[in-house]
Amino acid sequence: MNGNLIKNFREKVLSLKEKVSDKDFFASVQCHAYLQNLAEAITKKYNHNIKLHITWGEPEGVIAYATDRNELFLNVNNPFFNDSDGRVNKLIILKGLILHECGHLLFTDFHLKNSAIKVFSDNRRLFPEPKCEEYQKWMSDAVQFSDSELHDWIQIWKHLENAIEDGFIESMILKKVPGDGQCLYPLRNKQKEEFKSIKAYRNDGLDNPSILFNCILSLAKYSTIKMDADDKNDEAIKELLKNYNLIQEAVHTQKSYDRMKLINTVFCKLYRYMKEEKEKEESSQNQSNDSESSDTTSSSGEKSPQNDKDESSNSPDENCDNSSGDSSESDSDSSDPEQNAGTNDNNSLPSPGNLLSNVTDTTIKDDLDTNAGSVLNDSNISENEVPDNLTNNQDKLSQMQKEEQNTAQIPSPSDMRETDSITESIAKDRVSDEIEKELAEKRANEAKSFDYTGYNKGIRTNLVRKEPTPNAERIYNSDMQDIGFLSKKMVNEIRNKIKDQQQGGKINGLYQGRYLDQHSLSRFDCRCLCKNDLPEDIPDMAIGVLLDMSGSMNCDDKYVYARRTALLLYEFGRQLNVPIMVYAHNSYGSTNDMYDLADFDSVDGKDRYRICDVTSGGGNRDGMALRFCSDKLSKRKEQNKFMFVISDGLPSAYNSRQDGNNDIKGVLMDYSKKNVKYVAVGLGSDQKQIEELYTQDLSSKVAAKFLQCEDPKELPVTVVRVIKQLIKIK
Repeated sequence: MNGNLIKNFREKVLSLKEKVSDKDFFASVQCHAYLQNLAEAITKKYNHNIKLHITWGEPEGVIAYATDRNELFLNVNNPFFNDSDGRVNKLIILKGLILHECGHLLFTDFHLKNSAIKVFSDNRRLFPEPKCEEYQKWMSDAVQFSDSELHDWIQIWKHLENAIEDGFIESMILKKVPGDGQCLYPLRNKQKEEFKSIKAYRNDGLDNPSILFNCILSLAKYSTIKMDADDKNDEAIKELLKNYNLIQEAVHTQKSYDRMKLINTVFCKLYRYMKEEKEKEESSQNQSNDSESSDTTSSSGEKSPQNDKDESSNSPDENCDNSSGDSSESDSDSSDPEQNAGTNDNNSLPSPGNLLSNVTDTTIKDDLDTNAGSVLNDSNISENEVPDNLTNNQDKLSQMQKEEQNTAQIPSPSDMRETDSITESIAKDRVSDEIEKELAEKRANEAKSFDYTGYNKGIRTNLVRKEPTPNAERIYNSDMQDIGFLSKKMVNEIRNKIKDQQQGGKINGLYQGRYLDQHSLSRFDCRCLCKNDLPEDIPDMAIGVLLDMSGSMNCDDKYVYARRTALLLYEFGRQLNVPIMVYAHNSYGSTNDMYDLADFDSVDGKDRYRICDVTSGGGNRDGMALRFCSDKLSKRKEQNKFMFVISDGLPSAYNSRQDGNNDIKGVLMDYSKKNVKYVAVGLGSDQKQIEELYTQDLSSKVAAKFLQCEDPKELPVTVVRVIKQLIKIK
């Protein structure tokens, strides 16, 4: 780009940066690439790759879901970062979400979790079975739950499991992911805000089991509880202290099976406490009822002895009547003592309804049920880093009130730089697209107004510059697997040679030379002469490539090898800063189509995909396309200008073959005067005729250098050899 265009480009980018919305930012290709690198960095340690899919969905929808353990779909339009202030903070929250979900995909054993839920639902048992006496009481009571109560207990178990599992996977991420792992802290702080203090829960009217359960969830995930100094005597806190070490052990146990067993143990102890609270409540209620009954009797006054006697005398009659008239009802009441006992016991079982309505749910809405085990197997498990079991309640309280230590600066300077870089990259892409459209329109107008001489009179020109299709990138990657090594080797050889040419030096080991090299006198091959290699400039060059994309190129996949050759030349030019353009052409009736695949002033960086997006069909009017491309190349300021023409046949879209031949020869003669040199490549059975077309009856200065290629597969190698010759590399 020239100076004015560069200045205009930068001004447009700065202006557009301010207009990039959050949706544009977070759903962009640039942001996806940045976050994908983060996900790969997290999972690389465990030889596991997770592909990230970023979508802008509904805010109330599922935030994250996985089709399997290798793919994570993330809805970036969610309250977790939409409510944050500033784009940098939103990006940090989003990174925290990815860290959290990647932790689940790495370390959570979804297969074990599904099995535990199935056993719970179908058999009313816990799996793996905990080794505690509370479990026996749980099993005896579980058979008496109704289906709705069982469902509620499963939900309570899920809340507990989620909290402990979240605590485990986040502690793993914080330990194993340096740097960006710190982005979990803002997310954790945001979720911790949803928990209330003990006094707030009391003021809201929550009972002891509800407060205890919320404290367990907070302790499991964040290792902290919101409490004041005088809350240490609270009933819920006292019970929590009894289970403190058990919860800490569950959070820091790495083996999924052992961790699940500890989760079930915590669940049984929670159930035991709820049952005790239920019994206390019933006992208190009974005492209250007895007290009310006693007060009622006292207030009704004392009965006279006569009345007592009368009531006593009537009692046998009443008993007789009852025994004779209601004997069947009486029998039925006493016929099934086990059923009656079960009914009475069920009345004393704790109801989970209140607990569910009062639980603080900070779990991220996701659907990561991959039905797979954990990648954290025994081979890569280190010793469990379980904190020392504390016996002093004062120490436990101190630990529960301690805030997480985060010494990292959030947001960090790198977060701010990365956010600005992504925003600028988005703006650049948009400006590039705008400029590309303007340039494409300008080139199309130039092609229509260009003078193609009388041989092409009445032929309409259509110049196409289009966006590459999604399939083009796949084709590019496939082609580079075949020619990537060749391209890299050629570039390295040429780069090293250019470096030597620029530096100069001494060349020894020669049969002929100007000086005797004393250090080589002992050589048996008599190469004992040397000469000085003076510094010289590298050839100042520009390259043009014109591909015949007529229908005949489909035969034997000739168009594939022509495309790969063009791609090879393009990569050579791009890596060595050699200006290069690539055009293709074909013809349908009175219309000649030219495809602008890569151009000198391209700005969007998509030309390599455009080269891989060309298709073949129709005929070929070579002289018309060659004249237009030669004219563009001749206007370059470089000293050497090389035009590569790759074709498999003679021009077929002219009125006669002679017209086609004369048109091409006219191009060679006109533009050789403007220092354009031609390299013609013939493919297929018409190579002899193609060679005659580009060389016969032409002077050495005008005639093209012809490359004969019997096997199209050898075309890239042949062109590499020619490139070395053109810049005088042996």
